[in-house]
Amino acid sequence: MDTNINGKISFNTDHRVPFESTDLFIHTLFDPQDYSLTFYVNQGQPYSERHVSFSLLGNIASGTYPLQQGSAFSSAGYTEHTYDGTKQRPNQYTITSGALRIKVTGAGTPKRTYEVEEFTIVAKSGLGTATRELKGNFTFYIEGMN
Repeated sequence: MDTNINGKISFNTDHRVPFESTDLFIHTLFDPQDYSLTFYVNQGQPYSERHVSFSLLGNIASGTYPLQQGSAFSSAGYTEHTYDGTKQRPNQYTITSGALRIKVTGAGTPKRTYEVEEFTIVAKSGLGTATRELKGNFTFYIEGMN
């Protein structure tokens, strides 16, 4: 079955411009109904690319979920590309905690909407001791075309 997938995200963190994107990459995990989503800003730009990712069970129901391995919200990630004056490199943050509140519409049908009304992720820099709190929301839509 052909599928159309699209989405949008918006979040803030201190001392960064707001992260707003419709540049969504989504792929299934081990179970074809589970989702790993990655949103990008400035994709391919070596000094300013940022991306954030979320792993959700495909059968996630409306509710609030802590970030916890084995749960409906099992992982998250955040990366910023940095520049030290001579070279760029990714700064992969370690996620220390998180939670999200989601509203699911059309579960079990070919036309589904996943609206994360709010998420909070706390992340520690991989290149130092800085900690960031990411707060925002995102929505993604899946529509089977056949």
